Amino acid sequence: MTGTGLASPGPLDRVAGRAAHGAGSALPYDMLASLAGDPAATARAAVALSSADPSRLDRQLALDADHRIRTLLTRKVAQFAPDVTSADHDRLQDRISGALAILVADEVVRVRAAIADVVKAMPDASRELILHLARDTAVSVSEPVIRLSPLLTPEDLLALLA
Repeated sequence: MTGTGLASPGPLDRVAGRAAHGAGSALPYDMLASLAGDPAATARAAVALSSADPSRLDRQLALDADHRIRTLLTRKVAQFAPDVTSADHDRLQDRISGALAILVADEVVRVRAAIADVVKAMPDASRELILHLARDTAVSVSEPVIRLSPLLTPEDLLALLA
């Protein structure tokens, strides 16, 4: 009990509080950075889903040991992609390519499949990224890109069959 007669917050309450803070977009970078390195996956997940724009943290979270954090980060990056204006395109492209360059090589198929789902029909996705995903041995990764990407030429498709 605290002096107010309320019970002291337990470990789960403290983790939930850190997670709630991580989800906020108005937090200073140093606090978000601290939460991105938090031992509790829920706090790191909140930062991965945060609408804040510290791309350095996206890169850090793209290397997180927990594949669930990496999958959430992929979905956050995907959330920004359809709404890109031409003014924001270069800044967002740098952010997406930085995190996706790490995530596209992820050992977990679910993470790579989330990327494929995001970029499968993007006309301005990186051609290198599309070709990398199209060559993936996991059907759940390569199939949507092969089927829907406007960037793959007939020659690319023939080369994939070889």
